[in-house]
Amino acid sequence: MADLSGLVLTVLGVSFDLASTLYSYAKDVREAKNAIQQLSNELYALIGVLEHLNRQQEQLTLSESNLDEPEALMQPYDENTLTSILSECLDFLHGLQKSLEIPAGRLRSSLHKLKWPLKDSDMKEHLQRLERVKTYFILALVTDDLGVTREIASQIFALGSLVREDTEEKRLQKSRDQHRSIAQWLSPVNPQIIRTKLASNRINGSGTWFIDSEVFQKWVESHESTILWLNGITGAGKSTVMTTAAERLLASNGVRERVAYFYCSFSDSASLDATNILGSMLAQLCKPTSSVYAKIEIRHDSDRDKRFTADELIDLLLEVIQQERSVYIFLDAVNECGDPVEVLSYMRRLSAHHLKNTVHIFLSSINEGGIDDCIEGFPCWTVTTLLPRDMSDDIELLVWASIDTNPRLRKHSKELKEEIAKTLTQGAQGMFRWVQCQLERLAKLKTQGAIHDALTTLPLTLDRTYEYMLCRIDSEDRQLARDILELLSFSLMPMNLNRICEFLQITLGMAVLDHSKKLTDPKDVLSICGSLLSYQYEGVTLAHHSVKTYLESNLQGRVEYFKVSEIEAHHSLAWKCLNYLSMDVFSDGPCARRSLLKERLTKFPFLRYAAENWTHHMNKVPIVDGPLWTSLRAFLFSSDAGRGNFMSWIQVMIPSSRTIKTTPPLYYVASYGMLPVVRYLLEEGVSTEIAGGRCSATPINIAAFRGHADVVKLLLDYGADPLAIDESGLSAVDWARNFKHHAVREVLASAGYTRRETATSDELSAFATANMLVQSPYH
Repeated sequence: MADLSGLVLTVLGVSFDLASTLYSYAKDVREAKNAIQQLSNELYALIGVLEHLNRQQEQLTLSESNLDEPEALMQPYDENTLTSILSECLDFLHGLQKSLEIPAGRLRSSLHKLKWPLKDSDMKEHLQRLERVKTYFILALVTDDLGVTREIASQIFALGSLVREDTEEKRLQKSRDQHRSIAQWLSPVNPQIIRTKLASNRINGSGTWFIDSEVFQKWVESHESTILWLNGITGAGKSTVMTTAAERLLASNGVRERVAYFYCSFSDSASLDATNILGSMLAQLCKPTSSVYAKIEIRHDSDRDKRFTADELIDLLLEVIQQERSVYIFLDAVNECGDPVEVLSYMRRLSAHHLKNTVHIFLSSINEGGIDDCIEGFPCWTVTTLLPRDMSDDIELLVWASIDTNPRLRKHSKELKEEIAKTLTQGAQGMFRWVQCQLERLAKLKTQGAIHDALTTLPLTLDRTYEYMLCRIDSEDRQLARDILELLSFSLMPMNLNRICEFLQITLGMAVLDHSKKLTDPKDVLSICGSLLSYQYEGVTLAHHSVKTYLESNLQGRVEYFKVSEIEAHHSLAWKCLNYLSMDVFSDGPCARRSLLKERLTKFPFLRYAAENWTHHMNKVPIVDGPLWTSLRAFLFSSDAGRGNFMSWIQVMIPSSRTIKTTPPLYYVASYGMLPVVRYLLEEGVSTEIAGGRCSATPINIAAFRGHADVVKLLLDYGADPLAIDESGLSAVDWARNFKHHAVREVLASAGYTRRETATSDELSAFATANMLVQSPYH
């Protein structure tokens, strides 16, 4: 009884604390007055019921201690059930209190700056739970001393179940949210999106020839770790075949088999990074109940800014593999990675490290970049090549499915449809992409005669098909088309129509957008470039990797104008991003409130891309020439000219930063590893010892923290002090050691700067504190 009474008092105490918090919000947050009032009413009603329950408990305690009483009062409810409901109520109230918690140290005078943190959906859920808990307690109290009636007992049981279900659902939802957060932290790329897209576009029955083939069945059933490499020409449908194979295993894998898959895509630079590839595989293979998951969760919760290195991810993956009987890994388009040899070396480590466990790795790609040499280095491997004869049946299925579903093509006569199917199937030479392009062209033709003529003059290759498409672009749209194609060939994050439209209005040298270039309809982007683009899920990409390959090839004649070069494209994109960030509209500096920053990002759709990626484009430019350097210098030192463009950029990157106005440009370019820009600033005479950032660190500290060995060496050459201590109590030498940046440590050691390997307790404490401070993308 004492435990129950104490629990009631604890719940009451938390309820009063919560009521006090609501009172503070009611005084200072006017926009949520009704919501606060509703929540307060339910909470005070609960407090009243709890106080009545507390008095009843006191009476029961007195009755039990009075030995002269002939009969003690009978408790009208089940004590275990009530204890359980009170405990769940306490957990709920703690969660609500945390959601409404006012940051410690915030002055009461600034409380009016707070915003009501609960969304309408959260409010509805909290009110329902308060009502259920309160009703349960009321029903428990209204019973007489002889016990509850059957009807009331049933209601109490039902309400108790609802409260428990609410609590369990909350727990499960919290677990799901945590799992999603960890998966995104391990890798920002979600391969399920591409798999779902490919699976939905797959024609029923296609690909079965491959999953029924002897080579695939041997790979699946192998009792030793093995690699299956599916190669083929561009546009042969390798991604679809791999997806078909992965779907088969995902649908049938047993308890001790695990499956992971990943798609590399030139249109998403994050998908080409080895750590993201390995991180995604780890997220898919690791069970939430495993010891490995516990290690991941600890790092995620305590030191989120310190992501696992590729080597650490391999070690964790090997631990996961040891806990499974068989592991199947599917990796598509590895040739599109910046360094496919590096990615394949990690795959080899996974397949070579095994005891009784087997690792089955499925790779699909075209044969380029030394992939064939790497494959031959695997201990057990098989190569299968997609040949035209393999794909002919699937191509015929695709053609007939397209004819039957296209509202224009399906209207034609049976004879014409059969002619279309026969001509395209025979001319495809195993290229799905070629077939898709021809079908899109035929669907636009308005007469049967035009279709007959087109079928007799079809371009024989994919390159000739793209040449035909480019030649068909209207002369007044050629500049727009080239700008769009160059952007989508080398963009570093997904693009949407509004972002592209604003990009097209950027004119070098202009401090405002050129509205004469504004498209009347954002979807004109699609009509200008036609079948060269793909538009799905509000995103715009090149229709296929082969489009980029073609644009980078040695184009001549009428299409030479559309040729793109990687270095020239990054130079152009870096310059345009800088020009955009330097516009007059951003010269007023940072927004006064977070809500205004949100409005700015909505109003200017290209702003986030320019802010997050200009540095990455710049890093791919080997020589920062005069005009680009002039724009860069004006941007970096915009504060000297009384303009706030540089500070506006920092706010987009770090909205919560309080050091925007005091942190020098050298600090940020060192953080980004922008070696040429660091050199230019040092040649301009910028000091190496001006500190900035949340830890008041020098440029060499942040460069060491980020692992930029070349920048650290350059800063040393200009006299930077690697032993300078920042506010976390650590130096560049400490950061390099603690984050295991071996290249940086070698640079520092060669300059004579080393530290003992064993840190003192004070240093470890400072390091732990510093790790807690590092919550943003910057030190």
